[in-house]
Amino acid sequence: MLLVLASALLPATAAQAMPSAPLERARASERPALTLVRWAPPRLQRPLRVDVPVSGLDAYYADDRDVILDLPDVPVQGEVRTTGGDDIRVVGGRIGGGTSFKGEYGIVARDLRGSLFVEGVEIDFSRVWDRDNIVATGYAPGGTGRAGWSYPAVYIQNSRLLGAHWSGGPAHPDLYQKQGPQGALFMDRVTGEASYQGLMIGATSFSGEPGPGERHVDGMRYTEIRRTNLAHRADHTIGYLAWLVWNDGSRGFEGDDPWPVVLNGFYLQPVPGQDLRRNLVWPRGGTRVAGQRRGALILARDRRSARWTRASMIRGRVFQGDPPRGDFVPAGRAGLGYVRPGYCLRAATRARAKAARGGCAGRR
Repeated sequence: MLLVLASALLPATAAQAMPSAPLERARASERPALTLVRWAPPRLQRPLRVDVPVSGLDAYYADDRDVILDLPDVPVQGEVRTTGGDDIRVVGGRIGGGTSFKGEYGIVARDLRGSLFVEGVEIDFSRVWDRDNIVATGYAPGGTGRAGWSYPAVYIQNSRLLGAHWSGGPAHPDLYQKQGPQGALFMDRVTGEASYQGLMIGATSFSGEPGPGERHVDGMRYTEIRRTNLAHRADHTIGYLAWLVWNDGSRGFEGDDPWPVVLNGFYLQPVPGQDLRRNLVWPRGGTRVAGQRRGALILARDRRSARWTRASMIRGRVFQGDPPRGDFVPAGRAGLGYVRPGYCLRAATRARAKAARGGCAGRR
């Protein structure tokens, strides 16, 4: 978990009391997905199939090993951690959902070489504190000047991420956090709620090593976020639902940040009193790049949506509020008994994404 720059955030207030337990949800098999998801998983080579225990997993894999992680038919109560591996796939299942979860993360993939593919998973940290739902990092040995680093792609599709509460300490719970080098992020049909932050994918999203001279210049090559809605809970006091690029506060950007970000059907729901101008999305109003006078965020006249300047490299709009037809992944759509709906496109590349802007991506 990353201690974000204090200059970009408001002062913390005391954590609020824990809400009541969420309502019981139907199994995903009783509410199958109604539409195709965008990206098919990367093709695996002789994958190792691993049954994840209810207590969680902590496993090391060779850097050329493809792995399928099968979650059990009951909620997992410990973090699912991998170190190494090439392409890792998790489809269906539920993590968390109570007060007894052990570990700092739901799914955490370290030193990854190829990809992390997550589909149809529900991670429910709504009754625990200071956990990240999903974290991924490439291989990044310190002191090498980025020589030999790996830049994996991360896919999160048809999944429901319910974030942890924040205790007010240095551990900041996020729904997804890039904690090291990463090549690309592809999200389609994701619903999430957070007491602190939603997506944290800026260039300086590192924890610990490598050193400051290396970590600051490590952006992605491409990010695509489609049919995704995130909301702040009532106990939210600080943090952004979407921290995209320019991760060094109001000073602008350096190195490989920014990079191309494509948004389509991206909705953010704040708590009362907050809006797109502050504490909801970054770059926010007033964030400048390369000495420009104009801030990066451009609000629509009704202030219910926004876009960014060309220099930000963010294409598309962000909308304030909920999707017109409700959550893209309603309760019971992902999790135990998940049924795969099929795919629009083969595994993603930036060129393929650019050539496939239409298709099923715009349909509910």
